[in-house]
Amino acid sequence: MTLRETSLPLELLHLREGETVVGYQILSGKITFKVISLTEAEAPTKALKMKLGDWGRKWAGAMKLKDGETIQSVRDAAMMERFGS
Repeated sequence: MTLRETSLPLELLHLREGETVVGYQILSGKITFKVISLTEAEAPTKALKMKLGDWGRKWAGAMKLKDGETIQSVRDAAMMERFGS
C-alpha cells in the first residue's frame, strides 16, 4: 500500500479560506467535495435563538381543554393537586 499526498491551490477547487471539507466522492473520473463554510453555518443558529417570552407565546394555547373545562378550573385543579386545599 502506498500513501500519497497531493495539494492543489484553493482557487482551483473553488474553496475559500476557513472552509472545511467534510466528505468527498470520486465518481466517473471526478472528485466532488462536501464543504462547510463557517460563515454560512453560523447564520441559521442566530436566527433560531429564541427569547423566553417568544417561547411562551409560541406554546400559549397549545393545551386543549376537555368539554366543560375552563382555564380557571384547570388552574384550580393544579393548585389543589400541588398544595392541597
